[in-house]
Amino acid sequence: MSIVRRPLTIVLLTVLVALATGIGATVALGQDETATPAAGGNFVLKIGWTGEVDNLNPFIGWTNNVYEVYACEYLLMVGRNWDTNQPDGTSGIAKSWEVSDDNLVWTFHMNEGMTWQDGVPITSKDAVFTYNYILAGC
Repeated sequence: MSIVRRPLTIVLLTVLVALATGIGATVALGQDETATPAAGGNFVLKIGWTGEVDNLNPFIGWTNNVYEVYACEYLLMVGRNWDTNQPDGTSGIAKSWEVSDDNLVWTFHMNEGMTWQDGVPITSKDAVFTYNYILAGC
């Protein structure tokens, strides 16, 4: 192969790879954005990952990968401000809490108006059920 043809071949291959990548990204991103739970359609969560998720049930899964997904998907009792790395009262179910002097009783005050994905209000009974479920050994 001549010296002139080698750079031309490299340029052509680079252009083909770029086009193929662009077409693939266009197809992947060209999903129906009107299909949301609020619109009554299906919602698909796509996350690019290098490892496998062992289970989406937070009471069964145990790998590091799955805990990253849980952090994106599940609402926590106490939210965290990721800028200050401190608990906050805006991103979790609880807006505030107190701990008894003996550290045995924790009282949480819930944010009002929070709902599950189906619109059913989140109540203190939901939190009690979850904590009792965990304490009973799932």
